[in-house]
Amino acid sequence: MPVFPTSLYTEARYFIERLADIYKDLYGTKGIGLRLFSVYGLGEEAKGRLANLISQMVWARQKNEEFLVYGNGLTTRDSIFVSDVVRAFILAMEGTVDYGIYNVGTGRHKSVRELAELIGTKLVFGPNPMKNYTHHQLADTRVAERLLGFESRISVEEGIKCLLNLQ
Repeated sequence: MPVFPTSLYTEARYFIERLADIYKDLYGTKGIGLRLFSVYGLGEEAKGRLANLISQMVWARQKNEEFLVYGNGLTTRDSIFVSDVVRAFILAMEGTVDYGIYNVGTGRHKSVRELAELIGTKLVFGPNPMKNYTHHQLADTRVAERLLGFESRISVEEGIKCLLNLQ
């Protein structure tokens, strides 16, 4: 799908995809790029405030703290559990596809309010200080399903239960 970078982060990743495409055309190199959507799971503590939204909400709940949300909480995320992402990498590595860029997500999304309700986190709302904030995120995973055989297996409800029980 077309990419319209709105941040240096997005532009850098898209640039890498374009470079891989040029190398494929010029030198016949093989390469698979996986566009990871909102990955969450165990072990994100070292990321601190850069950790996934779900992990941060779980931590807030565990500390009985309110969680600050930008805007009205209707922002949506396609959240995928880390073990599904690992499986996507293995399928890409072991598969027969030589080149391509694939979305790795669930193909389903939930609002921040819905996620908070599943986790049991109390929300507070504030203005969004970011100019290029992504308000809605939803992976189209049809190509990854067809060519890599990838489809997420862990629902966000199951992933959240795992985090709540193990952290």
